[in-house]
Amino acid sequence: MQVSTTPSCRRLPAGRFFLALTLAAALASTAAAQSPYATTLVAHNGAFGGAALYNDPLAVLGEPTRVANNNDPVIGTAPYHIKIVEPAYNRDLAGNKIITTLSRKSNGGGYDYGFITVKFDQPIVDDPTNPYGIDLNVFGNSFYVGNGFVSDSSDMRAYNLVGGLFAEPVVISVSPDNVNWYTYANGPYGDTAFPTQGTQWSGAQHDATGNGWTSTPTDFTKPVNPTLDAVLGVQGQQLSAANAIGMYLNSGGGTGIDLAPTGFSSIQYVRVEATAQFRDGEIDGFADVRPMTLGDSLSITPDNVDAGTRLFFQQGADLAKSAVIADFSAVADLAKLTTAPLADETALAALAGKNVLTNFALEVTTLVGDAPVAFAADYRLGVSSDYAGDGSDLQILSWSDDAWSETSFTFDATAGMALLEDWTAGEAWLAIVQTAAAPLPGDYDDNGLVDGADFLAWQRAYGGSMPLPNETASPGIVDAEDLNVWKQHFGASGAASQAVVQVPEPSAVTLAVLGIVACSRRKFRLSHK
Repeated sequence: MQVSTTPSCRRLPAGRFFLALTLAAALASTAAAQSPYATTLVAHNGAFGGAALYNDPLAVLGEPTRVANNNDPVIGTAPYHIKIVEPAYNRDLAGNKIITTLSRKSNGGGYDYGFITVKFDQPIVDDPTNPYGIDLNVFGNSFYVGNGFVSDSSDMRAYNLVGGLFAEPVVISVSPDNVNWYTYANGPYGDTAFPTQGTQWSGAQHDATGNGWTSTPTDFTKPVNPTLDAVLGVQGQQLSAANAIGMYLNSGGGTGIDLAPTGFSSIQYVRVEATAQFRDGEIDGFADVRPMTLGDSLSITPDNVDAGTRLFFQQGADLAKSAVIADFSAVADLAKLTTAPLADETALAALAGKNVLTNFALEVTTLVGDAPVAFAADYRLGVSSDYAGDGSDLQILSWSDDAWSETSFTFDATAGMALLEDWTAGEAWLAIVQTAAAPLPGDYDDNGLVDGADFLAWQRAYGGSMPLPNETASPGIVDAEDLNVWKQHFGASGAASQAVVQVPEPSAVTLAVLGIVACSRRKFRLSHK
C-alpha cells in the first residue's frame, strides 16, 4: 500500500481544521526532536543466533543499553550496569530484548548470513570537525577481559584489564539512500573496540556504599579516541578498569566510523552483517556522533600527533563555527585537553570595564591522573559569532600571576579566529577583548571613510571653535592643519588608516571641483534668503 504525502485541498469543517493544525504542530514538534539513534528497521533476513533472547532485529533500535537484568544461576536476576568489563546480555529492566546476534542459516546448498538494515530519522553528516573525524558509533557487546569475576560491587580500581579485548566482528556498510552502499570491508568492524560503558563509576561512592555505579549516563554520541585501542586492548597489561573508564572521558564507547572514505556527504542507512569470515557478533545500537563544544574534553596521544589530528570544539550557539581548534605538534604522554568558559571570579572581576567578546579556560594534563605533561600546540580561538572586524581592534589577554597581560596573535578574518602559536603552558585562561576604535584622521563626518564629504564638513566648520569628529591636528580649532590631515588620509577607511597607509593626495582637479560645489551651494543658499 502506498501512502500519499500530498495534502488534500478539500476544505475541512472548522473543528477538524483546528484539530489538523494541532496534529500538524505536534508532528512538527516531533520532527524537531530528532533522535541521535537508529529509529527504523528497514530490512533483515532472520539469520540470527539460535538463542531466542538474541533473535529480534528490533532490539538494535533506540539507545544502547545502560542497565540490564542478570540471568545467572549464582548471582540471580539482579540488575547490573553495562561496563567495559561486563557487556550487555539477557534483557533490560523493562523485560525487552537488548542485543541481536548476526549468525547464519542453511539455505539447502549453503548459508545465508544474517544482516540488519536500519535508518536514522535525519542524515548523519560527514563532518571533519567531529572528534577524530568520527561520524557514527556502532555498539555491540564486546568487553575487556579482566582478572577474575566481576559484578557491580567490584572495585574498578582493583579490577585490572589483563586479557585484551573479546570481540566478534561484524561488517558495517552505510548508504545515503538505501541504494548506493559503501562497505567497510577492511574495518572498522562492529562489536569490536570500544566496549560499551553505560554509566559513570565513582570510587567515593564505592567506598561509601559498596557499589560505585552511578545513575549518571555516559555520552553515546561521543566517540573514544581510536588510538587508545593500542593501549586498552593489549593483553597482559595491568591497567585498572577505573583508569580505563577514565580514558573514555565520559564516552559511552562504540566502534567509531568516519564517513570520509565513502565519498558520501551524508548517510541515513546503516547495515551490519555476518559473513563467512565474521559471524556470531552482537549489535546493541547505533548513534550519530555530535560535535564537541566548549565544556567538553578530548584526549590527545603521540599517535594522534603523528597523524596530524586536530581537536575541534564548536560554539554551542552556532555549531557551524569553531570556538577552539587545537593543533598539537608534540605531546609527551597520553593527555587530554579540557575546555570551558572561564569561571574564576577573581580573573573575571579583573576584566571589569573591558569589552570582553569571549573567554576560555583551557587545560592540558595527563589522561590518567591529571598531572602536568609536556606538549606544544597552536590554539585557534573563535571570536563571538557577530564580530565582523579584521582583528585590528582585538586584544588577546592571558591570566598569569594574578593579572591579565596582552599576548601576541595573528587573526584570520575569513574564519573569524585568533591564532596563538606554540603554546606550552598547561593551563591557559584567555580573554578576547575588543578595544575602542581609534579615530580615523580626516573623517570629519564620522562615516568610516575619508572622502569629499569630509572636505565639505571641514569647509563648513572652518574658522570656528566647534571640534570636528576625528579631529587630530588642532582639536577645537578648525584650520588649515585639519585640511592637511584630510589630504594625507584621503581615501582611507576604517582600520586601514591605522597603519598609516600612503594614499594619494586629492588632485588639484578634485579640490577645484569640491570648491566649485561648495561655492555653488553657498550661492544657492544666499539667493534663497
